[in-house]
Amino acid sequence: MSLKSSTFTALRALSRHQSAIPKFPSRIISLSHPRLYSTPSKPLTDRSSDPSTPSSSPPRAPQPSYDLTFTCQPCSARSTHRISKQGYHSGSILITCPSCKNRHVISDHLGIFGDRKLTIEDLMKEKGMLVKKGTLSEDGNLEFWSDGTSTERKRDGDGGEGEKR
Repeated sequence: MSLKSSTFTALRALSRHQSAIPKFPSRIISLSHPRLYSTPSKPLTDRSSDPSTPSSSPPRAPQPSYDLTFTCQPCSARSTHRISKQGYHSGSILITCPSCKNRHVISDHLGIFGDRKLTIEDLMKEKGMLVKKGTLSEDGNLEFWSDGTSTERKRDGDGGEGEKR
């Protein structure tokens, strides 16, 4: 019997008598493996850069959404967030301030935070605060209206100067 095999036999016999010690060395090693704590270089949602790799599903169409910009009252930090129109009009939306981590209720149509269905517009109007709505054109132009109304430009039929198209 060699020294190596006798040492192994002695360790095995010793481990049988010490049943209080858990026997999961492979699991402990796998949990402490450094690769488990590393982050991938690309998010899992990115497409493969290899054109020969077929995609498992077609790309989703962009969802209709709102871009919401507001100033957090507790910390005075201004931030912009994108929320889905479906969530705003029929769900409940909370937005966390990136500065102070305070959560703001934007809409609650599911009744999670109160007994009535409401949006941030309803709350601001109740408090007498101004709600500014606007649109973003394809050209990147912003138009704002304090009451949410818009003004349509009418063309003059004579084709004179000052005509807007």
